[in-house]
Amino acid sequence: MTFLGPGPASGPGPGPGPGESRPPFQVRLAIGKLHAYTAIFTLEGYTMRNRIPGIIALTLCACAGAASAGITISFPLKTGSTDKVNSASYLCEEGEPLSVQYVNSGVNSLAFLTIEGEERAFVNVISGSGARYVSGQYVWWVKGSNATLANDMVEDSMKNCRLQE
Repeated sequence: MTFLGPGPASGPGPGPGPGESRPPFQVRLAIGKLHAYTAIFTLEGYTMRNRIPGIIALTLCACAGAASAGITISFPLKTGSTDKVNSASYLCEEGEPLSVQYVNSGVNSLAFLTIEGEERAFVNVISGSGARYVSGQYVWWVKGSNATLANDMVEDSMKNCRLQE
């Protein structure tokens, strides 16, 4: 997984002017050897009554060639709303570090983690307490500064992790 992050500011000054857009935040996921997914989170920067609304775009593209295929997905992120992208670092059992990228955009809540060398996108699902994310057989469950990572296919695989401040 590659977190491309925001690019340099577009145009001079501290932020975009009317008609200019902020650089997109990009997350690139490689799935297998032949596929790649890129999620792009963009804040479009035109001003309307001192607000910069997020623009939603869903773009699917297939790249020709035997070596690669790809898809690009965009989610809206509204400035001044609860929509956000943030990173967190956890320290798991046996001193194992784990970096997590959270994306919350409207009804879409995602967590991006690298598990056993594989880059995975986790989707938020219903939980009785805390935030529970699932990717295949893996479950990432966060409550406060504590988290657990489990492989539902392997008994006793749960790892306890703690948020690093």
